Amino acid sequence: MLQEAEKKSRAVWWQAAVAAVVLLVLGVVAGIRVLGPAEVLTVTTSTNGRPIPRVAGTAGLLYWAPLIAGNARVFAGDRLVRVDVPYNGTTERTPSWSLRRWPQSLLGVVTSGELVISRWSDGDLVAINGGDGSRAWRATGPESAPDAGTPRERRTNEQLTWTPPDLYTADDSAGVPLVVVRGESSVRVYEARTGTERPQIEADCGPKSFTTADGRFACQTSAGLSVYNLAGGAKYDWAYADKFKADSCFLGASRCGLVREDKAKGKAYRFTDTAVVATPQADVEGARVWGDVVFTTDGARTATATNMETGAVVWTWPGREYDKKLRVLAVQKDRVHLINLDNRMVTLDQATGAQISLFAFGVPISKSTGEELHWTPGPAYAQDNLVVAVRRRVNASYLSPDDGYYFMHEAVAVGITE
Repeated sequence: MLQEAEKKSRAVWWQAAVAAVVLLVLGVVAGIRVLGPAEVLTVTTSTNGRPIPRVAGTAGLLYWAPLIAGNARVFAGDRLVRVDVPYNGTTERTPSWSLRRWPQSLLGVVTSGELVISRWSDGDLVAINGGDGSRAWRATGPESAPDAGTPRERRTNEQLTWTPPDLYTADDSAGVPLVVVRGESSVRVYEARTGTERPQIEADCGPKSFTTADGRFACQTSAGLSVYNLAGGAKYDWAYADKFKADSCFLGASRCGLVREDKAKGKAYRFTDTAVVATPQADVEGARVWGDVVFTTDGARTATATNMETGAVVWTWPGREYDKKLRVLAVQKDRVHLINLDNRMVTLDQATGAQISLFAFGVPISKSTGEELHWTPGPAYAQDNLVVAVRRRVNASYLSPDDGYYFMHEAVAVGITE
């Protein structure tokens, strides 16, 4: 009896051991499948892809900070790029495609036309067609510069879409769209449509580098800036020993029209073919430029367009009696967008100053009192017929935590200007 019991005990022990080994092997296999390197591009079929016909007004309130790529909106996460359609939808929708590259982290994403170009922690650049999710091109980029730093994380992920570190867009002097990446000891330049790499800039540029609105790369040096023509040609230097910052940029550090002294009432400078030139017409904080024209307000209710070459006033918009603290929110090729203290946004024709549209931008109504609730515009940009802006709490600072920084959970407002 004792021997039989021992045999049964041994059999049970062996069965348990075998089962444990099998489970361990299955667990390892599953772990390899889950944790092993993988790039997954998931494309779904969307039934709501057409732009929604809309009149001027607030088109939507979003949780995430989007980019626009044709008819698509681009959102980002730590390890994910996702796109939905249409670009003027009222809320986020089921993604029409998404890209994951485990175990790589997403460093940033930019758009050029309908292309969505993402940069990853292994240095790779991946370009996807925003409309159908098809792969366009891929390139090996530089590893991150050691001084790239870690941008402040926000729940909107605007640090990935709106201010991606060391990732820029530009158009060269021939109008060819480019993607520019700053590395440790060089700057790499790629044609956005094809991924073709151009001769790199052999320079150790600092983290305050940026691209200019006229197709140059402004490389931060210990002495100021070295300004490179992205179409080739001569480089020139701007000696400035004090702190400076890029200003009047389309988004982040891309397509900047000015460089400004980083201090109270800092003077503004613009870029020419041969030099960085003082531009007193743009010394007003909040000035925005397009081409040779700078758009400013008097801080009350009047807006002015001034030619920076000649100093001549192009037009003046007198504002309305109820306007207070009018400011320039964003500019684009044919429009100027102004917003007042009550978040009434007026869009003017850039050439003439004629009014195109006027509406309350992203202004909610209190359910308890029926009164309007007010917020302050944070980072903003304009593209096509859209204006996109972060809604900040009044008096919030950049250092405020998310709960004290964003106004309501839907932190991003999208406006249609026609």
